[in-house]
Amino acid sequence: MRRSACLSLCFLFIAGCPKDATCPAGMMVDERLGYCVTPDAGADASTPDSGPMMDAAADGGACVPETCNGADEDCDGTPDDGFTCVRGTTIPCTTTCGSTGTTTCSATCEPSTTCTPPIETCNYTDDDCDGLTDEDLLDPGPGIDLAGPSSQVDVVAVPGGFVIANVLADGPPSHFDLVRIAEDDTVTHTVTAVGEVGFSRVALATRPGEVAAAWNVGDATIVGQRFAEANLAALAPSVTMNPGSTGFVSDLAASSANFALASFNTRGSLWKLHLDLTWTGAPVPASFEGTSTIAIPPAAGSEWIMANSEIPPASTVGQVFVRHVDPSTLALASPVQVTTMAGGAGGAVLALAPDGSRLAVLYGAGRGSGVSEPELAILDPETLAVGPVVSMPRPQTRSFLGPSAGLAWSGGQWWVARIVQDGTPMFVARLRVVQIGADGTALGAGTSGISPDCDPPDADCAPPSQRGAAAIAAQNGRVLVAAAGGNVGPGRAWIYRCR
Repeated sequence: MRRSACLSLCFLFIAGCPKDATCPAGMMVDERLGYCVTPDAGADASTPDSGPMMDAAADGGACVPETCNGADEDCDGTPDDGFTCVRGTTIPCTTTCGSTGTTTCSATCEPSTTCTPPIETCNYTDDDCDGLTDEDLLDPGPGIDLAGPSSQVDVVAVPGGFVIANVLADGPPSHFDLVRIAEDDTVTHTVTAVGEVGFSRVALATRPGEVAAAWNVGDATIVGQRFAEANLAALAPSVTMNPGSTGFVSDLAASSANFALASFNTRGSLWKLHLDLTWTGAPVPASFEGTSTIAIPPAAGSEWIMANSEIPPASTVGQVFVRHVDPSTLALASPVQVTTMAGGAGGAVLALAPDGSRLAVLYGAGRGSGVSEPELAILDPETLAVGPVVSMPRPQTRSFLGPSAGLAWSGGQWWVARIVQDGTPMFVARLRVVQIGADGTALGAGTSGISPDCDPPDADCAPPSQRGAAAIAAQNGRVLVAAAGGNVGPGRAWIYRCR
């Protein structure tokens, strides 16, 4: 039944319409409720109306106690009141990943046990419960200019943004800048000519409230300095990090108690540093073949994890190893071999998820004649057992690793930024960004040149630029990719985010 207000005479009665109230043409008074109602054609007491009310008594209907059938049987204007939901209707529910989905009210007026997730939207959460966050929705935007010509970059995430070390090819001697970029692409602070760089590697690490940098000066002496993460103000003068020794910076990492420095000369070395970046004096730095990168799990006192690529003496077969390191003694555990490769190793980049639950290593699998075909190996962070191994998509003939690639975990996937050669001459190269799922499934890839007229980094463009270096960092669902200009062009950075 459709109901309507009685005519003006009805408005005088608070309790409802009297029997003799005048209703509009075609309507009649429901004496039980005091409303004017439109009777259906014929008596259909056995068939409820499709609307919110049962038939009026005058039409053969009757008010009865409510049951679960999607109708208003007790004539109070609400179907299935007293039950959890209205039978057959679509209602909201909470999905297994915490988003708001939809389900159907069952024949017992209870929500169905199946909750259908919504489609993914760009909001830094996993809406559709596939384990990925904002897949295919993050936009790199137009990019952010860095100074040039630049030869190398590194990047770390800090609260509310990222800090980039941009090494300039302005020497000798060369210098490097520090640039702080907010999550909305705004450059908030820049410190120019932080230090002279004798070799083009600068590594960054971060602890609460500060960013530390390590770089080479002159004859491969390694120095370091600490800066406030909020405004990049120097917290102390630079210090020599490896007194009495020389080497080139491979990596820098931080724990709650120490910094870890990986360097390389004729052999690799792993140093344990005080929080002021000075050497602890003991233990003796660990020694191993090749260059290395370090990952330190977030739990206090956890063993460090190291990956190194090497070519053993008198051998042409490269190898990539991962192993645990005792943070107290720097004792190296037995290595786990990730791969061997003919023609040498092309460097290794190790990355650990912020909560320590995921671990992967990216390396250049040498194939002879200087060709490097990158692979990503997904590892167990506890046992270091090797899981899925993924070959990186690449345009043509060559990929460069070492400081030229970066790896980060964000949104349920691994993000890889690397430099690839896709044409001639030899040093013409592009930046390529690839996403890999936790199970090793390739999710997406893109290429672009590094020069400012070639952006965003997920679209091809021309002309390509000179070979550069790439770095990557992630936090809060945002991913920053930075690329150097190959000694001839400016650096550039992009933040993949919701826009």
